Amino acid sequence: MDASIYELVKKIISMFLTRTKGIERMYWITILFAVGCCMTGCGDDDVPTVGTIGTTTNETLVVDGVARSYTLHVPNNLPANAPLVFVLHGFGGTPADISNYTRMSSVASENEFAVCYPAALLGSDGRSWNVGYSNFDKDDIRFISELTTHLHDGYGFSKVNTFCTGMSNGAD
Repeated sequence: MDASIYELVKKIISMFLTRTKGIERMYWITILFAVGCCMTGCGDDDVPTVGTIGTTTNETLVVDGVARSYTLHVPNNLPANAPLVFVLHGFGGTPADISNYTRMSSVASENEFAVCYPAALLGSDGRSWNVGYSNFDKDDIRFISELTTHLHDGYGFSKVNTFCTGMSNGAD
């Protein structure tokens, strides 16, 4: 916050604190805080993170007691409320396989969006997504749903501009 704006807000708050009491005081403090945030852009750069911007990391999220893994690429200088794209690998594949094949991390860096490569679980017929013909006992919909919420909450990605694509079994 600019020092002159800070001093002005500080003076106004001090004035209201000495001239108001109780509920009226809380009312004015709330209004002044909101106005101060609007004037200074408070919150624009304050995106909570569960990792580091400008990195590609391998992470896990426990869903229904099972550790599920994913790779997340968050480009440098990613704006707040940036889009998020999920890319699902095919049958027998891995997040690294689909990342290398699609080169979506490079596309994400050039176009300012994050990309997540979730991993299917290994089942009796191989590593695959439950799409109606394999891994019937795996709840991949819940995994992707909880992962989406986790990433939205942790990084402040756009809840409107979240997309999913995939290849082969990951696109079924």
